[in-house]
Amino acid sequence: PPMVCLADLAMPDVLARTAAVPLAWMCSEQPASSPVLARVAALDGADSPAAAWIAAAADAAIEAGFAVARGPRPDLESVTVAIVRPGAGALGDCVEHGVPVLAVPEPGSREMAHNAARVAAMGIGRALPAEGPPTLAWQQAVADALRTMHEPPVRGAHRASLASLRRGGLREAAEWLMARI
Repeated sequence: PPMVCLADLAMPDVLARTAAVPLAWMCSEQPASSPVLARVAALDGADSPAAAWIAAAADAAIEAGFAVARGPRPDLESVTVAIVRPGAGALGDCVEHGVPVLAVPEPGSREMAHNAARVAAMGIGRALPAEGPPTLAWQQAVADALRTMHEPPVRGAHRASLASLRRGGLREAAEWLMARI
């Protein structure tokens, strides 16, 4: 059957088993610019199984000296990196605002692991595995990743990758649906 999907995140099974209609990111077509301040957002995903991991990552960011905006919908226009459960919605928000991603997938979720790997492959951020309870070593890896992501060459590369992504998926979806009505 036809299935609209986000081209950059479509899982191989979706592409193989459907008549996939790959769309651009569902956000505005003009990338926003993000600030130069070292401020991190931790999108906690509310009741997500990844919430404890996101909270541990936010604590690690604070311990490393970063200002952290927490919650399900922090102001992405004022941050330089977002720590997220890599669902399509959170990633789309980051793409729309030009904010690099530190992806923390839910333990045991193939979709989240796939999306986290895509974040790294697209060059829009980094991914950290989440297995077992968060450890001090894992929190140190978060702090190290955030420091690296704030280095000018790395930050510039992530921002360039974000700016190069195809946008306007909502328009594409509407046009695809209207052509079939």
